[in-house]
This record gives sequence, C-alpha cells and structure tokens, in this order.
Amino acid sequence: MSKRIEKKKQKKQAVTAASAVQVPAGKANLYIQYQDQEYLADEVIEMVRKKCMSEGLPELEDLSIYLKPEERKAYYTCGGNSGAVEI
Repeated sequence: MSKRIEKKKQKKQAVTAASAVQVPAGKANLYIQYQDQEYLADEVIEMVRKKCMSEGLPELEDLSIYLKPEERKAYYTCGGNSGAVEI
C-alpha cells in the first residue's frame, strides 16, 4: 500500500475512535408534585440513604423506595430490611 492510503486510513480510524466517546448528559431533576406538595427525587433518595446508614443496614446495593405523598412518607426496602422516612 502506498503511504498516502495508509495516512487516510489512520485519519479515518482516529476520527471514528474520537466520535465513539460519549459526552455525559446534563443533570436532570425529577420533581413529584401532589396536592400543594413538591418533592425532589434526589432529596428523598438521600434521606432514605442516610436513614439506612444510621440504622447500620448493609451496603445500599438493593434499595427500593416507594413514595406515598398522601401520607408524607417514603417507604423503603434495603438489604432485606424495611422502614419509612417522613418527608
């Protein structure tokens, strides 16, 4: 192959490799509104995480949160244990 063709191939490979890198998306906020109340999902998750850590529950690998705005509570299950947090 000629040097010219090899340079074109290298250039093309460099361009395709660079385009494969993805730029992280901007931050998204999820608000839950219910009867004049508003909750930010990240804040609810952080409150539940703090509660789990204060109770000495295992690492938060398996965390599920169920929000019940009419009761102003977030129920959770974490590592086989369950509980609730007032929001």
